[in-house]
Amino acid sequence: MSPALQPFGFPLPEGSYRPDVPTPDRVLGFPFGERPITPEEAFHYLEALAQASPRIRLETYGRTFEGRPLRLAWVSTPENLARLETWQRRWRDLWNPVQVRREDLDAWLSEGLPLLVWFGFSIHGNEHSSTEAALALAYFLVASERAEVQQVLERVVLVIDPVQNPDGRSRFVQHVRAQMGRQPDESPWATEHTEEWPSGRFNHFLYDLNRDWLFQTQVESQARVAAYVRHPPQVFVDFHEMGRDETYFFPPPTRPIIPWLPPTLRTWWERFGQANARAFEQKGWRYFTREWFDTYYPGYGDSFPALNGAIGMTYEQASARGVRVRRSDGTVLTLADAIAHHWTTAWTTLQTAAEHRADILRDFFQSRTANLQTTEDVWGWLVPADADPFLRQRLLERLRRMGVEVYTVSKPVALTARDPYFGTQGSRSDVRPGDWLIPLQQAQRLLLKAWLAREVPMDPEFLATVREQRELREEPGFYDITGWSLPLAWNLRVVELTGRPDRSLLQSVPADRPDSTDSTFRRATYAYVVCNRTLGVYGAAASALERRFPFYVNRKPLHLGSNRCPPGSLIFFVAQEPAEFGPWMETWARWLGPALLALDSGWTTDGISLSSPQTAFVPSDKRIVLLVGPGTRPDSVGALWHTLEVVYGFPITRVRTDMVASMDWSDVGVLIVADVSPQVLKRLWGDETVQRLKLWIEDGGALVAIGSGAVWASETGLMKVEWGPEKKTDEAKTPQKPPPLADVPGALLRVRLENRHFWMGGYETPDIAVFYEGNRIARPDPETAFVVARFAPADRLAASGFVWDDTKEALAGTAYAWYVGLGRGQIFAISSHPMFRGDYWGTHRFVLNALLWGLAR
Repeated sequence: MSPALQPFGFPLPEGSYRPDVPTPDRVLGFPFGERPITPEEAFHYLEALAQASPRIRLETYGRTFEGRPLRLAWVSTPENLARLETWQRRWRDLWNPVQVRREDLDAWLSEGLPLLVWFGFSIHGNEHSSTEAALALAYFLVASERAEVQQVLERVVLVIDPVQNPDGRSRFVQHVRAQMGRQPDESPWATEHTEEWPSGRFNHFLYDLNRDWLFQTQVESQARVAAYVRHPPQVFVDFHEMGRDETYFFPPPTRPIIPWLPPTLRTWWERFGQANARAFEQKGWRYFTREWFDTYYPGYGDSFPALNGAIGMTYEQASARGVRVRRSDGTVLTLADAIAHHWTTAWTTLQTAAEHRADILRDFFQSRTANLQTTEDVWGWLVPADADPFLRQRLLERLRRMGVEVYTVSKPVALTARDPYFGTQGSRSDVRPGDWLIPLQQAQRLLLKAWLAREVPMDPEFLATVREQRELREEPGFYDITGWSLPLAWNLRVVELTGRPDRSLLQSVPADRPDSTDSTFRRATYAYVVCNRTLGVYGAAASALERRFPFYVNRKPLHLGSNRCPPGSLIFFVAQEPAEFGPWMETWARWLGPALLALDSGWTTDGISLSSPQTAFVPSDKRIVLLVGPGTRPDSVGALWHTLEVVYGFPITRVRTDMVASMDWSDVGVLIVADVSPQVLKRLWGDETVQRLKLWIEDGGALVAIGSGAVWASETGLMKVEWGPEKKTDEAKTPQKPPPLADVPGALLRVRLENRHFWMGGYETPDIAVFYEGNRIARPDPETAFVVARFAPADRLAASGFVWDDTKEALAGTAYAWYVGLGRGQIFAISSHPMFRGDYWGTHRFVLNALLWGLAR
């Protein structure tokens, strides 16, 4: 292939290429690299390759919310692809080597077991060059007749996930193509390089999919993790882009690093990094390592594979965000440049992996075997049967998807246990049939530790470094969040088992729904009450609103015989309901279990009555409006949108910030303003708009103000709040002014709840953990606001994750959430996101209760 005929904008290695394998320009009808390609064009080209060559086959493993396919391309020799099912069984057996011996692996290596390498591209839809690089790589591997390509493919089966975020990429490509002129504009300020809100980075629901590998809230992540477990690779590379002025990053990563990862992983990071460095240096290209990108948060596209035993790596290329862009130093970065860089690291990685096939497979097997053999002081975790069935079901779904083994017991047994999450130490736990036991000693040991442990330790040297950075007024090197421990984040009363059950007592929990009740549904003659003891109550409320079934909620506890129903329980009077209500309630009874009470009388034994003035009707004719658009943080409003509408079923009307001034408020019941720029709203909304909003609240509307949305509400005079941060120091005794109050890099903090308040209905304990990031400190006016959740004292504040000592002192005792009455309306203010990334289920009630009480009349 001569340079004049290069179809990719950069020279592929010299040699013979099969003429019957089409280049992209022949299939797509335009020169490759002339403009970003759509997901559909990428898949179309891969289909053309699959029709032309036996070296590639395609697989569809899921679909996005917008209906686009999620596809894998399997690339190897025809002989390896013919034996693919056999190799897939071998890889799964090595990933979970319960019945595999070292001799088995030796025999499989002798028979030619290849290495499984997985490349993921464009998980952020506007980091686009990696998809083009994937197509260039696929062409090279399929069309080249070079001997070294044949040798690599004999030793490696490559899985290409060419477009991990098709919906986001489609949004980005549409923007670039719509804004391009006759020639690409190199100015970084040109419209083709500056996306409109929300940008193509996110998926349909505005989630960052590179943070969703562990939480798996999105259909793309759920499908991808399921495919990963079916085909567990030994090498995984996630290809990204970064700012236009950067160069290229490949591992080793920077600190912090999950400390439990196999020591051999660091060796492989060095080996692959050195190989990439040599390839770049031969071409005179610049790069960096060991800075910026860490492997600590377990939900990345490199850390999640690493916890699954793979050599997980992130590669980052400077982005043209289009076709050509001028950098700050005056040089021009082109899409072709970016494709060439990604192609080079991809091919170098394949060569390195193939060269070390046997060693990588042996290390993979040894690390997975160690998970089965390592003994720790914790046997595993106990999830009690009386925990929230809604959460138990979601936990089981996620554990099953990740290949985690879950058991129950055939008869009661007493085991020693401890509670590092909520404070009970050295207790005994009576384990009963129906309780779930998650043993640590299993193939997914590392993943379980990283997710369920209260803390993932950080390297002391890293902590010393960030403290020094702060003293020097530099940005401390936290790349992402530091606290995600499941029991705390979900407010799920899990305990660690230190006692070891007899294995003969363990029975696998069935994969189908384990918490459905077997009891016969009993029809009520007077009323049904759904006690607010499960998050499932909110799904029932949303479904009832959709079907216009009338119901009420209680402000004070209901005492119904031996049952106590907290505030926010649902009350349905049989006489008010239509004929279709009965079958609907029978269906929900399977999911609500003991939280559903069927009553033949409304008589209560204590407290308020079912028809008390302390109950309120929830109408179905009012909208829930979520503020989106310019000035709002896309992933913040996306988490609210998806969680409320998809998970719980509440219909959400999204209104752009630049449309509020002309909005009709007559059918709005609740407005959610989350993580918005007060400066942008001030620019978009005049005094008249703010006054209309205030009058709407005073007339009975409800504002849910989250994060900087609460700051905006106070700045507009809707409520009075004194905001921090501030640190008081004795300047006479302090020779140098201390550094400003530092941000909390996403941690779980303890708060004390005011359970007497109706907003806190459903919380049965006074202490929970909340997600908090930043350094925003709120002191609401005590004359007009009631604080329902207050940060714990400094010595108890940090539940999981990193918090600076002076930030603990400043936050201690201040408000996390507070309630303000305004005329006949209400303001529910929360200082940090309670539905962060769609997970952190333990604080969902802060929003869900606010919706119900905001709608109630």
